[in-house]
Amino acid sequence: MPLRRGNVQGRDTTGVNPAMRPNHTPACVTAYLTALEDRLYARIWRQITKTDGCWLWTGGVDEFGYGRTRVGRTAPRVHRLTYEMEYGPIPDGALVCHRCDVPACVRPSHLWLGSKSENNADRDAKGRGRIALQGEANPKAKLTVADVQSIRRRWTGAYGQAEALRREYGIGAPALYAVVRRTGWTHVPDHY
Repeated sequence: MPLRRGNVQGRDTTGVNPAMRPNHTPACVTAYLTALEDRLYARIWRQITKTDGCWLWTGGVDEFGYGRTRVGRTAPRVHRLTYEMEYGPIPDGALVCHRCDVPACVRPSHLWLGSKSENNADRDAKGRGRIALQGEANPKAKLTVADVQSIRRRWTGAYGQAEALRREYGIGAPALYAVVRRTGWTHVPDHY
């Protein structure tokens, strides 16, 4: 939804059909949109606290910490709105990503356009992604590296062996087969 004057290009961005309004001449529509934009700008800027670094949204936030505000029947993320106010429309499919990694930040100079894969790569490069704890570092692990190496060394696939190993180590069939097929505990080397 374009928010800058001059980007309207004859489209009604308010979600209200101009034909449903009385006196819907182009000048009237333009004046109406200008008034709506002015009110939206004022409402957004009232809820921003500017600091030397980030400009923080103090209004409502979603479960991920991103600012949200009501615009017509939608509640877009505020950092997307401030990006549009500064730089113009956001291309379809593009994400507005944060350089500062602060979800509540709405400062346009801290925002950049990227794809989902670019955003994920940025997240991973900054070490913010979910990193699954492997092996013994995982508090739910029932096996140790020594156990995994022992199971792999002893595994022959003989009838009844799986049940015996499962009982010995207190693990289920999926965990045992993940060890012997090397789809789990992949960080444990094959050499013993």
